[in-house]
Amino acid sequence: IETAVKSSKYIDENKPNNIKIDNDFFWNTIEHAKTVSNDEMQELVAKIIAGEYNEPGKYSMSTLQILKMLGKNELESFENICSLCVNNHQIPKNVFSLPEDLRPIINQLGIDFSSLQELQNLGLFLPNEMSHSIENPDKKNFALKYANRDIIFEPIHETNLNIKIPGYYELSTTGKQIIQHLNPTFLQDYYSWLRVNY
Repeated sequence: IETAVKSSKYIDENKPNNIKIDNDFFWNTIEHAKTVSNDEMQELVAKIIAGEYNEPGKYSMSTLQILKMLGKNELESFENICSLCVNNHQIPKNVFSLPEDLRPIINQLGIDFSSLQELQNLGLFLPNEMSHSIENPDKKNFALKYANRDIIFEPIHETNLNIKIPGYYELSTTGKQIIQHLNPTFLQDYYSWLRVNY
């Protein structure tokens, strides 16, 4: 009942009820809500129920399965580690090599590489690191976003026409669906570090 009450404040009252009887995600999430006692988890489940109500088909069954495996500690760890996300879904790989100037930030968040691995095992992050290049023959500036703030990088290399994105760990589809309902912290020191080191 508490979760249902919480979800009501996120439901768009202008939308008609388009939840079908065969929307397994919605009805199974309602059932799961009956087992959640932690206030923060109830709030998350309430937002997801309302999100599916407002936009049926928004979430996948894998999101529900991962949601069932999340406890308060995992949720807090996920929210903290996502304070390091750039472009809303990527964490630079070299964050976990713990450069000296980043250690206080990582310690403040109470996370480490094993935290990332646990979240990968839960399916919130993709299992492998990635990197890629962007063709840039016109040497256009490159923008990186951190907490809705743009960091603009200017390519100055004379001959290289590609921008090689440093290695990163990416949120899974489920991770992206869940993080939009949480509140990662903006870290000024990390923002400054990104501007110099990314």
